[in-house]
Amino acid sequence: MKKLVTAFAACALAGLAFAQVESVNIVGYSTVTLKQGFNMLACNFDGVGEAAGMTLDQLVPGTTAGLTGSSTSPNADNILVFDAATQGYTTYYLYYATKGTTTYNNKWVLNASTPAGVTLESGVEFTEVQK
Repeated sequence: MKKLVTAFAACALAGLAFAQVESVNIVGYSTVTLKQGFNMLACNFDGVGEAAGMTLDQLVPGTTAGLTGSSTSPNADNILVFDAATQGYTTYYLYYATKGTTTYNNKWVLNASTPAGVTLESGVEFTEVQK
């Protein structure tokens, strides 16, 4: 009986030594340092517990240090997203105003009254233009 228990313990230890642990979950995040000018980025993750894709506000929060918001597109940081249907780019800008409409402050917008409303799926690239 003692030999049987010893043999069983040896087999169990051998099994643990060769056990391979794999995870199907991706845990973590990616930090990117944006520089003035054009920055080509891609959406590498999907939102956790949500539908596929992430919004621009989730990918590049408007409160990120170094970003410049304005009530007009030429004075703010921009994000250009390629539209395969039109074969062109849609430009969104970081909105910030001290007076008037402040509803979209620190949010990516198409214009002062229209939020970006775009969701990028994993693998989709976009360009961030920092002023």
